[in-house]
Amino acid sequence: MSEPTDPDSTPKTGETPTAPEKDGLKFSRDIAPILVGNCIGCHNEKAMAKNGKLDLTTFEKLKKGGAGGAGFVAGMPEESHLYLRLTGDETPRMPRNANRQLSEAAIEKVGAWVKAGAIFDGTDPKALLTSYAATPEQLRTAELAKLSVADRDKLVEAKGLERWKKGNAKDTPQVTPGKNFMLFGVLPKERVNSTLKLADAQYPKIIGLISPSGSREPLEKIGLYVFNERSHFVEFVRSNENREVDKLEQGTANLGDAEPYIAVVDPLGGRDEPASPARRTGRSKKKSRDDSTDADRSLGGLITDYIATGVVKRESEKAPVWLSLGLGSFFGSRVDPRSPNTQQLRRAAFEQFELGWTNRANDALGGEGKPESVRAIGFGIIEALAMGPQTRAALPQFVKDLLENPAKLDDILKDTLGTDRAQFLAGTGEFVATQYGRSR
Repeated sequence: MSEPTDPDSTPKTGETPTAPEKDGLKFSRDIAPILVGNCIGCHNEKAMAKNGKLDLTTFEKLKKGGAGGAGFVAGMPEESHLYLRLTGDETPRMPRNANRQLSEAAIEKVGAWVKAGAIFDGTDPKALLTSYAATPEQLRTAELAKLSVADRDKLVEAKGLERWKKGNAKDTPQVTPGKNFMLFGVLPKERVNSTLKLADAQYPKIIGLISPSGSREPLEKIGLYVFNERSHFVEFVRSNENREVDKLEQGTANLGDAEPYIAVVDPLGGRDEPASPARRTGRSKKKSRDDSTDADRSLGGLITDYIATGVVKRESEKAPVWLSLGLGSFFGSRVDPRSPNTQQLRRAAFEQFELGWTNRANDALGGEGKPESVRAIGFGIIEALAMGPQTRAALPQFVKDLLENPAKLDDILKDTLGTDRAQFLAGTGEFVATQYGRSR
């Protein structure tokens, strides 16, 4: 079984769990969602050979069971493999290799259904469970929709403060809600307001390109964590994502799961924005090497970058790396068009052109190359498409098709851009050479 997503772990409103409805437990409403959210990721037709020959994608296959026999014995949960594996009375306990097991409520719901006769209330036992069972995400969304905006914000705030503590940050963060985001951080008030305003403005633009048919406004606000010290960001990632941080990594985003979030390191370390050149009276126009308020990009540009990469990942876990990094860098550059970071991206892309754009870009399209090179190439490709009079309108469809079928690049190039890979690489390479070469 896959990582558990327990449909009973919906937002709590202070009420005690209710008893089953008078008509009793229903397989379609109460049991199938548990299997869809926690079991069929491993127990399906493709993976059944290595998972006990057990396929749980339909009621018929659930009843048949796997190598150990029938999945359940109606009326007898104590003899039903499905129930005993969830309780741990049979090993290995399911879901396997999970950070947590199913809630007791979910496990007992399965047991009660088996004890009541394991009745199937649908019309076709051969139909896929996913064709009629609500997913855990759908159930959670339905529960969230019942809450007021204020109650949803309380949930986001509580989870945000819990996550913040895992970063070992000494300061208690200010919590400021916006339209789409809730910011956690210790920043000057003016920067908090401007950052939220910018993030709220950029989010629908990003959705409009990457997921044009998706929701323009998240049901629950996205947690936006801004750390003033890199060490706190590193601890946050270790604690919440169970991984190490790359030395060049400035942020992270997880928008695909419940309680979505973005976390970044503030380029200014929590300080005020530097005064504009016109207001820097009494100072040399020459940039001081010791000017600690200068940064290679703005906080808004950095956040925008990770909003875009987070949306890409939410749309497709198998999204090409060059596409994810390229879209993030592209949207970030729209916020910081003249920043050192944007200029460095263009120089890096031009360097790839000088090394042989066709081969270098083709490697990146195939998932090869150093991250910084793949980012520069992805940025160059996306900007070339966004700036091209013949390709600008087709870019949203190109991105959508590539997210849905990442292995079909050549077909997508032909169908959406009317070109083949060789022409595509030649055209984007010419853009990089012409536009980025000027700034060298």
